Amino acid sequence: MALRSLPRLALGLAWLTTNIATLTITGDLLIGVLLVIGIVGTALLATEDRIGAVGLSGVFAPLSVLLLGWPTGTLIALGTVVIGDNIIRATPVHSVVWHGALLSLMLTAGAWVTGVPHAPALPPVIGPVLGFAWCGIYAGWGVAKGGRGGKVAAVAQAGAMIGVMISALSSPWWPPLLPTRIEAVVEAGLKGMGFAAAFMLADFIVSSLATIRSGRNGSLAFWLDHLPVLFVRYGLQGIAAGLILYWYDESGASALGTAAAALLVLQAAYHFYRRAEDTTESVIAALASAIDARDPYTAGHSARVAEYAAFAAVQMGWSKGKVRRTQRAGLLHDIGKLGVPDAVLHKPASLSAVEFEQMKRHASFGEQIVGQVHGLRDVARIVGQDHEHWTGGGYPRGLSGSSILEEARLIAVADVFDAMTTDRPYRPALPKDEAIQHLRRVAGSQLDPTLTNAFVRAMDRASTIGVALCFCATH
Repeated sequence: MALRSLPRLALGLAWLTTNIATLTITGDLLIGVLLVIGIVGTALLATEDRIGAVGLSGVFAPLSVLLLGWPTGTLIALGTVVIGDNIIRATPVHSVVWHGALLSLMLTAGAWVTGVPHAPALPPVIGPVLGFAWCGIYAGWGVAKGGRGGKVAAVAQAGAMIGVMISALSSPWWPPLLPTRIEAVVEAGLKGMGFAAAFMLADFIVSSLATIRSGRNGSLAFWLDHLPVLFVRYGLQGIAAGLILYWYDESGASALGTAAAALLVLQAAYHFYRRAEDTTESVIAALASAIDARDPYTAGHSARVAEYAAFAAVQMGWSKGKVRRTQRAGLLHDIGKLGVPDAVLHKPASLSAVEFEQMKRHASFGEQIVGQVHGLRDVARIVGQDHEHWTGGGYPRGLSGSSILEEARLIAVADVFDAMTTDRPYRPALPKDEAIQHLRRVAGSQLDPTLTNAFVRAMDRASTIGVALCFCATH
């Protein structure tokens, strides 16, 4: 093992030793060991966790504080940073310190609001104030997101989040109407949700202030794009922690052990799913590299088209799956050029009618190639429709309007934009403004006018999004 790994392992060992000593003194050794096993196990299996993905180590962080109080639970929860950031991801020391401090603050906020042992008791009014603060944030998010396009989706998402929070705020009135057993379960879930609300608010405030102080708007843009996903993720983690706490109070350590084992199994299943996804991504990367090797003059074109299209899709509020399909299809939209003769592909002058017919076949070739990869058949259909026109007359099938997949229509816009803003054998790159003017001219004929306008708006606001400042985004 490399010597440079020893300090990271030493920190992990110090964390583990401190936990054992603390838990032995407090008499919570069995509970603590189960929590440590859960955190270490899920962290090891979640090395490539994504925003909005399973991330079950996030359940153990609030659960540790709810079970063992503050600060003992916080000490155990820091394992998500010590194991995940420090040992597995080998992130820089300053990042480990930042995430450790941010997580500690978030857990402290959750502990104070829910009144866990050894945490200062706050006035009861804090809970409602927190809930109404989130309602205001969700309403503001809906207005801001709707102003960037996709107003119906933005209103629906903001309304759903506000509805959930209003249900939690009205919990003093409606749970007593339920049967006693169900009421206890609901209250346990609401307690976990309250923890998650404070936990998430601390993340939102600190990460946003830190980004503003740095002179950038990355974190604010990140929250604007991902708030609904993170609302679901944080909320489900908190509710799960509250329900496990209720189960533990009812059945003791055996319930905690069963819950920890179940979470580890779920994280393992997700781990193997991610491995399968990695294999698919490797195949896509290999095929994209083959395009660049075949036509070095346009190397990087497919990656840029994928980046532009995926960014615009995110700005429009498309689902995660739809964005992923768009990004993959963007990378592979020219793969069919592998079947085009070199004399045609590399010709520096205009193509003859016969040569253009040969070039047009690349759309069908691409659909056939990608369709042979298991799990990419939906992407293959998009690849096969990239050169269809909004009013018809495109190729290979002459489709028009909404009969063309929406992902393919967006990629077509990104394809034209990148082709015009990069050097080609027959002309130099055009300035961005001229390329956008051209997009507007062909919108409604060659390109979908609605998606073209959305793409132009996305390019106008394109900026680097600093996801590293959001704790949940990196865990």
